[in-house]
Amino acid sequence: MLLATIPFLRFLSIVHAQRIVWHDEFNGTRLDPLKWTYDVGSLNVNNELEYYQPFNVWLNGAGQLVITARAEPAGPNGLFNYTSGRIHTQNLVAVQYGRVEARLKVPMVAGLWPAFWMQLRPRRHGWCALATVW
Repeated sequence: MLLATIPFLRFLSIVHAQRIVWHDEFNGTRLDPLKWTYDVGSLNVNNELEYYQPFNVWLNGAGQLVITARAEPAGPNGLFNYTSGRIHTQNLVAVQYGRVEARLKVPMVAGLWPAFWMQLRPRRHGWCALATVW
């Protein structure tokens, strides 16, 4: 059963001193592996019930990143009842100063917790101590 398929991220850019230093317009048919990495499996945090897999992250051909959540068995022995997608730029991009811009559309579906995070580097004190939620 499909829970949500929403064009999630339209563009992401990082601007420093009025100069774009990093961006992704999500053109094409696949994520750029020089900019993005997939998380696969369960992160075993926050009592998450989903299993992350790359198949749930795609570009729709209209310049939009889509992350899909589905009610379906996944993971070792079908232990998880839901699948979703999770991507990040960790170890691929780091910016000390600037402005980050993104245009997002998130679903209003009970039980989903869509998030767009920025995390400081280095992560010396755990993710929560250094994270800012948008």
